[in-house]
Amino acid sequence: MALAIALMIEVVARYGMNAPTLWAHDVSRFLTALSFLLAAAWCQHSNANIRVDVFAARIGKKRQAILESCFLAFLLLPALAAISHASLRRAISSFSTGEVDPVSPWGPRVWPFFAVVAFALIALWLQCAMTLVDSIMRATGSLKDEPAAPNTDKVEPI
Repeated sequence: MALAIALMIEVVARYGMNAPTLWAHDVSRFLTALSFLLAAAWCQHSNANIRVDVFAARIGKKRQAILESCFLAFLLLPALAAISHASLRRAISSFSTGEVDPVSPWGPRVWPFFAVVAFALIALWLQCAMTLVDSIMRATGSLKDEPAAPNTDKVEPI
């Protein structure tokens, strides 16, 4: 919603008043990146990931859970931990130095952007860790049912 509002303000300012803003490009760039990163943890939580079902259907539920556990434990979680750590260090560094965006004519401070990136990556790591616990429980037989994907066909009244 914030991205749509920012772009609408830019369009009105640019074409309606012939006075383009300095900040619209930066705000849209930051909000697009942040919405993508913040949605990743929610997507993992909702089990809305894209999977290659052609291969997954052939190996069975237990082997699929074992494979998912290995992938999460040995590849994804360590990589996300390293990226999250680097992102958090970058946020702290940009805050302490007062870093501004070097390619922007507006020159906004970038530490809020890097802080939200770090938060989103940590949230994704935590959600992947919970998915690892879930897949280990499915692999050992402690949890029989796979979490259901959300029903997107149903429209809830406001």
